[in-house]
Amino acid sequence: MTLLVERERAPCVSGWNIVGAATAITLLTVGVRLGIGPFFLSMAGDLA
Repeated sequence: MTLLVERERAPCVSGWNIVGAATAITLLTVGVRLGIGPFFLSMAGDLA
C-alpha cells in the first residue's frame, strides 16, 4: 500500500512574482517619463 503525500504549496511571494512586479513598475515609469515629451514641446510652444 502506497501513501500519497501532498506537496506543500509554495508561498505566494516567489522569485518570479518579484521579477514580474519589477518589470511592470519599470515599464510604467519609463512609459510615463518618455510619453510626456512630445506633448510638452507643443504645450510649451502654445504658452510662449
